[in-house]
Amino acid sequence: MTPVNLGAAVITGASSGIGEAFARHLAARGHSLVLVARRSERLALLAGELTRQHSVQVEVIKADLSDMMDIERVEKRLAEHPCVDLLVNNAGFGTSAAFAASDALVHQAMINVHVGACVRFASAVLPGMISRRRGAIITVSSLAAFFPRPRRVMYCATKAFLVTFARALSSEVANHGIRVLVLCPGFTRTEFHSSLDEEGRAMAAKLPRIFWMSPGEVVDHSLKALGGRSPVYIPGVVNHILFFAAQSRIGRAIARCAMRLLYARGNGLIL
Repeated sequence: MTPVNLGAAVITGASSGIGEAFARHLAARGHSLVLVARRSERLALLAGELTRQHSVQVEVIKADLSDMMDIERVEKRLAEHPCVDLLVNNAGFGTSAAFAASDALVHQAMINVHVGACVRFASAVLPGMISRRRGAIITVSSLAAFFPRPRRVMYCATKAFLVTFARALSSEVANHGIRVLVLCPGFTRTEFHSSLDEEGRAMAAKLPRIFWMSPGEVVDHSLKALGGRSPVYIPGVVNHILFFAAQSRIGRAIARCAMRLLYARGNGLIL
C-alpha cells in the first residue's frame, strides 16, 4: 500500500459490507476513521468496537448521500478536517427496473450517491492532500461498469462514470504524490443483494462459489493494489477472466448469453 502516514481515513457506506471491511482493515493498521452511513446505530456499534480493539479515534457521521443537503454537510466536514489522507467512496445501491418505467427521483438519487458524493468528497479532500503531497482516494465501482445491460441502466452508467473519473483524476494528481484507484469488484457476499426477491436469491445461491468474494478479500486485494500503477483494479482471477473475455466479440456474445441466463424474468444479481 502507498504510505499515507496513518492520517485519517474517510469511508462512506461504512455500516456493512465492503465499507465495514475497509473500516476494520484500516483501524487495524492504526488509522483514525471518519465513518459515513445512514444507519447511525450500526455505525456507533462499529465505532465502539474498533476503538476498543485498536485504540483509534472514530468519528461517526449519519448521512443519506442520496440527499444533496447531506452531501454538502459531509463535504464541509471533510474540507475542514485537518488531515484526511485516505478517502474511500464506497456508498452505493442498485435497482432492477426498466429505465422508462422508473421514477426520475430514483435516477437522481443514484446519481447523487454514486457520482455527486464521490466528486464532491474528492474535491473536498484533494487540496489538503496536494499540500501535504500524500494521500489516496479509492472509489468502489463495479464490474458492471464494463457490462452495460437492460434494467440496470443507471447503475451501469454511474459505475462507468467512476472508472473514467478515476482514470482522468489519477493522471492529474499523480505528480502530487496522490494515488487514485477505482475498485471494480464482481459478485461480493454483502447485504447489497438483500433486495432480491425469493427467485433472485435462489439464483444467487446457485451461482458457483468460484464467482464470489468476501468483503474482506476485496478490501485486502484493493489495499495491496494501491502500491501498483494502474488506476483501475479488478479483484479476483475470475473477474479478470470475465473482463478480458468481454473485450472480444466472441467474449461479449458469451457474456450476453450468460447475463440473459443470470438475469432472467427481471430478477438480477447486481455486481
